[in-house]
Amino acid sequence: MSGKERFIEIYQTHIRRQGAQRLLDYLQSPASDFFEAPASTRFHGAYKGGLVDHSLNVYDCLKDYLSRERVKTVYGLQQVSEETIAVVALLHDLCKINVYHPGKRNVKINGEWQSVDTFEYSDTLPYGHGEKSVYMITGFMRLSRDESFAIRYHMGFSSEFDDPRSIGYTFEHFPLAFALRAWYTEFMTRLIFINGTMGAGKTAVCRLLQNKLPANVFLDGDDVWNMRPFTVNAATKEMVLSNIGAVLENFLASGQFDNALFCWVMHEREIVDDILSRLKTPFDFRFFTLTCEKAALRARLEKDIAAGTRTRGIIARSAERAEHYRNMGSEIIDTTHLTAEETAAQI
Repeated sequence: MSGKERFIEIYQTHIRRQGAQRLLDYLQSPASDFFEAPASTRFHGAYKGGLVDHSLNVYDCLKDYLSRERVKTVYGLQQVSEETIAVVALLHDLCKINVYHPGKRNVKINGEWQSVDTFEYSDTLPYGHGEKSVYMITGFMRLSRDESFAIRYHMGFSSEFDDPRSIGYTFEHFPLAFALRAWYTEFMTRLIFINGTMGAGKTAVCRLLQNKLPANVFLDGDDVWNMRPFTVNAATKEMVLSNIGAVLENFLASGQFDNALFCWVMHEREIVDDILSRLKTPFDFRFFTLTCEKAALRARLEKDIAAGTRTRGIIARSAERAEHYRNMGSEIIDTTHLTAEETAAQI
């Protein structure tokens, strides 16, 4: 049974309210790409048909979560109907209909720039995320208040403008919203990239994060091309990217970790995208870049040189790459006046 067939079977079995068939007809019509769309451009379900697979995954995980005795008794979710489960899980991401379009991007493969297929994001109905899904659904059928809040807040924070008080209130007073959000945090490993030039403090911060984050595993990119002599060419670059992708995928696919930490010198966004494109298991992605003022960076590197852990040429290479990190779509943390402990606490 295909993902589309299973989606329709669950939908028609459980969602029977007025307007439900009209909504399903829309999802299957030429006006909607729901059954062909990806779930994202680079992360979970970034392939044709990924959106319906993702929606079914949420449905299965929510069913599992709501079956637990503690969830029923402590959170008061004993009587969530099969219809409500199907509505909030299968339809929570309708906001992604018709927003991902086939495109091309340049990726460096074996040292050569090549054009590869990708998805580009363009939304002609920019009504938000969860709130857009609610808006689209209610154009066909009514939602209960619990269903509306669950879909609206299924991502927790969906933008920097969300009021934390509203989210806290929602999770306290509408436990179904918390349940729908919980699958993202419970069933998907959080993949945390720590980026920055040499001497920014990436490895030290990751070591400290290992003591702060639950159920975690850590990979330093340098560990998978620890060669003697150290050789950088097209073959070894592809080797290290392949190694990183394989190790991170194994971390994610094992299902044993809440958090997977990765640090490396990624001075081009294409390096990040290349690594992410090699991962198949869904994950919750967080991306931080550590920066540092030049004088402080030089002082840190001089200390490492004196300790014999780095060679003098590192100073020029690190300074040259430092400016590359400003516009990579990551959250930037200036560590100039922060200790490694303070940086880890901020992350």
